[in-house]
Parts: sequence; structure tokens; C-alpha cells
Amino acid sequence: MAEYMSVSEALKLMSPFKKDKREVLAFISNVDTAFEAINPENSHILYKSVLTRISGEPQVAITHRNLENWDDLRTFLKKRVHGKTDVPLRRLEQYMPLCMRDQ
Repeated sequence: MAEYMSVSEALKLMSPFKKDKREVLAFISNVDTAFEAINPENSHILYKSVLTRISGEPQVAITHRNLENWDDLRTFLKKRVHGKTDVPLRRLEQYMPLCMRDQ
């Protein structure tokens, strides 16, 4: 029989998340670890608790979406982070071929 961590113990694995892009990937990793450590029957309780760890702009954005579980929330958070950082990367990729031609 597998041993599980309590939801309250799992919550100690994650710090509150506000907005910083550098924090979001660590937050996602910590929440993933928490979900792996608890009894799957308690996932809905942990998910509701995870929502209380998010504040500021991300919390406002989340409340306007129909995110039912951690998988939905994780995807949403990753898209917000990567969506903002992909634009400069796409610009760089557009100009790379031009730079390469000059050589």
C-alpha cells in the first residue's frame, strides 16, 4: 500500500505565486510534486488549496476562466508565460536567416 502525504503537508511544498515569470515554473514544479505526493482521492481539495496560493494579476485572469483542475491551470499558466516570451523569440528566428546570409 502506498504512503501518501496529507494535503496540509503538500501545501508546504509550494510558496505563494503572484506574477513573476521566474516564479511560475518553480510554482508549477512544486505543485506537480505536491499532486504526486498526495492520495489522488484528495486532488480536488489540493486543487482548491492551490488556487488560494495564487494572487494578483494571475488570480484575476484565472477567475475569468473555467479551469476545472490542476492540468487545466498548469496549461493556462504555461501559456501565459510562454505566450509572452515567444514573441521576441519568433522575431529573433525571423532575423536569424538574414544574419546568416550576410556571412
